[in-house]
Amino acid sequence: ACNPASNTYNASGQIIFTNPPSTGILTISDNSGAAQTFTPPFVSPKNFSLNNIPCDGTVHTLTASFSSNSSCFLSQNYLAPEALCPIAVLKGGGDICTGDSLELTIELSGQPPYNFTYAINGNAQPPVNNYPGPSPYIIHAKEAGIYSMVSVSNGLCPGTASGQATVNLLPLPVVDLGSDKHICEGETTVLDAGAGFKNYQWSTGNNTQTINTSTAGTYIVTVTNFEGCQNSDTLNIIEHPRPLPLIIKHN
Repeated sequence: ACNPASNTYNASGQIIFTNPPSTGILTISDNSGAAQTFTPPFVSPKNFSLNNIPCDGTVHTLTASFSSNSSCFLSQNYLAPEALCPIAVLKGGGDICTGDSLELTIELSGQPPYNFTYAINGNAQPPVNNYPGPSPYIIHAKEAGIYSMVSVSNGLCPGTASGQATVNLLPLPVVDLGSDKHICEGETTVLDAGAGFKNYQWSTGNNTQTINTSTAGTYIVTVTNFEGCQNSDTLNIIEHPRPLPLIIKHN
C-alpha cells in the first residue's frame, strides 16, 4: 500500500534459486532505482525488502541477478500502487510563431481531484482547483518564457511538483503589398510580395514573388519564412473604364 505521509511503498518477498555461485554479489533491484545486495554464502530462499519506492501506479520490474554469472538472472513485473499524494510533472516546450499556441502537458498521478499551480518566468498563474482528470492536463501556451510547476495537492495531502518547459516566440514575417492600386481598363500591373521568403501563395493560385494582373478585385498573398511562420497582406485593384471617344463636329 502507498504511504500517504511519504507517497512511497515497500516491496518485499523471497528470491528462490538453485546452484548459486560462490562469489560475487546477489542484487535485487527495482527499475525505480531501489536495490538491495547480498554477499556469499547464498542460501535459498533469500528474503528481500526494498523501501521508499515512489507510488506512481505504473508497471515496475524487479530483477534478481548474480554478478559472477551474467546469465543467472530473473525479472518479474508488477503494478505499483497508485500515488495517494499527487505527483505533477510539467513537460514540453519549443518554438512557436507569434499568435499560435503550443501544447504543454502536466502529467498527474495520485488521488484526484487535483489542485495545482504553475508559473511563467517565476510568476504564479491562477491556480487550477478540483481538476478531476484526465491526465495530462493541457496548457495552451501563447506566451514566451519558462513554464514551471509550483505546487500540487489533493484532499489528502500535498504532493510533488516538478518539471519545466521553455517556450520561444518566433516573429511573423513582414509582408506589405502597398496601397490599393488604380488601373485603367486593359492595363496590367505588377504585385510584389517582397523577397526573402521561403514560400509564396497568392489567392490566384500563383506561388511566385510577383504576379502580373489586369483584373480588378481583391488579392491576398500569404508568405512563409524559413522558420515556418506565416503572414498575409491584402490589396485591392480598382479598374477605371477608358473614356469614350468624343465626336468632332465640323460646321
